[in-house]
Amino acid sequence: MKAGTSESQLQIGVNNHMFVGEDSKKTADEFFPYYAAMMNRVGRDRGWAPLSREQYDYLRSPKSALMVGSVNEVVDKILYQHELFGNTRFLAQASIGTVPHKMNMRSIELFGTKVVPQVRKGLGIG
Repeated sequence: MKAGTSESQLQIGVNNHMFVGEDSKKTADEFFPYYAAMMNRVGRDRGWAPLSREQYDYLRSPKSALMVGSVNEVVDKILYQHELFGNTRFLAQASIGTVPHKMNMRSIELFGTKVVPQVRKGLGIG
C-alpha cells in the first residue's frame, strides 16, 4: 500500500449507541423516550422525520445497529457485527441524550461486567 501498511495490518472499528439492561422490553421502554428526544432534536436540524417507536424497534432488531436490550442481546449483536466486519475494535457510545446518570451507570456496569466477558469468550480471547 502507498501508506506503508498492508491491508492485513489495518484495524477496523465499529461504533454503536448502546444501552444495556437486564430485561429486554423494560430496557427498550426506558431508553426510548431519551433516544427519540435526542434523535428528533438532531433530526430537526437535518430534515429527518421524527423517530417512531416502530423505527426504534427495528433499529434494536438482531441484525440492525442499535445496541439496546438485554445483556445477551447486546452480546449477540456485537458478535454478529464482528462476524460481518471482522472488526478489531468496538466503541460503545454510552452517554446518549439526557438519560439519567444512574441509568447510564447501570448500563455501563452491565456492559463491563457481563457483556465484555461474554464477547471475549465468544471471540476466544481472554
